[in-house]
Amino acid sequence: MLSMPAMAQGPGPASYQVVSQGPDGMEMRFRGMPLRAVRADDSQNALSLDFHTPVDAAVFERLPSEMPQWISMAYATFDNGVIRSPRPVTFLTRAEADGFSLRIVARAPGPGPAPVAQNYPPPPQMRGGEYSQQQVYPPPSQPYVPPQAAYQPFHTYGEYTALRNYQAQELAVRRGDPVWLMAYGRAAMQSDSGIGTHTEANWYNGGDLVISTNVDGKFSFANGIAVVGKVSYTNLQGKNVRLSDGTIAATLNQDLLSGQGGLALELGRDSELRLEAVQGNDLTGGKVSLYSGGPNGFGYVKLDWHTPYLDTPTAVAWGANIDKAALGYSQLLAYGVWASLNGNYTRYGVLGDQDVARTAGWDGNLRWNADVWNGLMAGLSYDGHADYRIGFDTRAGAAPTPYVPLGIRNIENHAFTATLSSTVFGGLWFSAYGGYITDRYSNDGLLAGLDLHYTPAPGVDLALGIRHSEVSWVQGQTGKQTTAGLNLTLGMGAPPQPSWISNQL
Repeated sequence: MLSMPAMAQGPGPASYQVVSQGPDGMEMRFRGMPLRAVRADDSQNALSLDFHTPVDAAVFERLPSEMPQWISMAYATFDNGVIRSPRPVTFLTRAEADGFSLRIVARAPGPGPAPVAQNYPPPPQMRGGEYSQQQVYPPPSQPYVPPQAAYQPFHTYGEYTALRNYQAQELAVRRGDPVWLMAYGRAAMQSDSGIGTHTEANWYNGGDLVISTNVDGKFSFANGIAVVGKVSYTNLQGKNVRLSDGTIAATLNQDLLSGQGGLALELGRDSELRLEAVQGNDLTGGKVSLYSGGPNGFGYVKLDWHTPYLDTPTAVAWGANIDKAALGYSQLLAYGVWASLNGNYTRYGVLGDQDVARTAGWDGNLRWNADVWNGLMAGLSYDGHADYRIGFDTRAGAAPTPYVPLGIRNIENHAFTATLSSTVFGGLWFSAYGGYITDRYSNDGLLAGLDLHYTPAPGVDLALGIRHSEVSWVQGQTGKQTTAGLNLTLGMGAPPQPSWISNQL
């Protein structure tokens, strides 16, 4: 191994030094980082480290650029850090008086599936300066579990910090979006059961106001199997609302109660299948959703059949519903660079006619974030949203006429924003953003907002946010849209396990 000089002294007491580096491995010495526990995951060539005190994230963030052959990703949040290698390696750690030493050794990939990491108490202080290898098998005092039967828990919460940050920023821009709500909820979940309450208010240019409040829960009653449900109350106040007989009501005020419920099946790691029945707007339907992901990205499939469409006063007045299929994927492309793409098809129905309009669309995102100063993240992003009419009815009624039911229109939005985000203290995190948005078929102008997240304890997430856009993202609405909301989620119980894992594990 080739000896290397000391380098990359971090600010304050935290720093690291490359002791040696060669074709078969490398060794590093970290100072100012008292190690509490370590966990390795051979299946992802990753090492998660827990510290007794908060650590400087900037020290970790320099590692991939300075040692790309051994480290593809490294980041830290508060008292947790993650190091990932682009190749099969074995991680060896040794606790030191003021930090720890880390050795990364090349490992030839095996012919079968990679064994999976288990969580155990921190390794004891080794005598004689020996390294503690983060093995994937239990210590001798514990029963041996064959690698093919070994089970990896849902996830190590700290590994998902970068993904949660990305999802939270996207959710701030796309407030109330069900896909980003689902993705953020999966990455932020630290329990197999939980309950949440969410309130979202939307003010539109034409004077419409839609306020939605819901309570949702997930309660595990068997290994990897849970009952899930949601009850929603929606208040809609509209002006100049087109009714189903073609006339126009000067004002409309309606309240609607809807709900959904079914089963959630944990399929291992971070994958979940949901089967739910839906009731609302005088209609019964169903939903199927599959989510699967990891710290570097996620994919999903969503199928809706006759689910109530409650986004506008007109839709509720018509008893509207949708059939929809959506397929999407989000991925970390490079350090600090994320992208996502979604394709979808929607059919709109109303009472007495289940095919008044059809659309096909896409959603795309590209976001770059970088640590600019002492944990303050700056970012640039592009968000695109399109929905194109591929079939629709026209009907006659009060002027303006003829009209398309539900106001279904062509939409093609392009938004460009700059973001500042950081942890203020403890579990309080903010994201402020501003930029420009344009609709190819409508108007353009300002897009700006602020989101606050507070996580005082594991499994507790409180979010408050507001957004203003000169362009509406909602079918049936044009012009300005202001959105504000408050969400509270409480997780309960241990991380979920797949249903195929026996109780003995």
